[in-house]
Amino acid sequence: MKKDKEDIKRMFEFFEAHWKSKPHKCECCGKYLGSENKTIFHDHLLEKSKYPEYKYEMSNMYLVCLQCHDEKSRGFPKPNHKKAIEHAEKTLKNN
Repeated sequence: MKKDKEDIKRMFEFFEAHWKSKPHKCECCGKYLGSENKTIFHDHLLEKSKYPEYKYEMSNMYLVCLQCHDEKSRGFPKPNHKKAIEHAEKTLKNN
């Protein structure tokens, strides 16, 4: 239980750093995301369930709107999102 709380805290801190490192717009479609950081805006390009070793890797992150995140999660990423996933696969898996 303590480990779960620590992991959640670490993930929120990671998302905050990711949020601060990017303009607040969807990297996929360009939609403005507002000024409030929300967890749904942070997409792990290589899913953390399959690739836990990249869970806290900034180059595995993509800042997205709810719609683009949902489409990717359902298996239908937009072309920009798909390119980012392919790039993450090439760069992260080959290191």
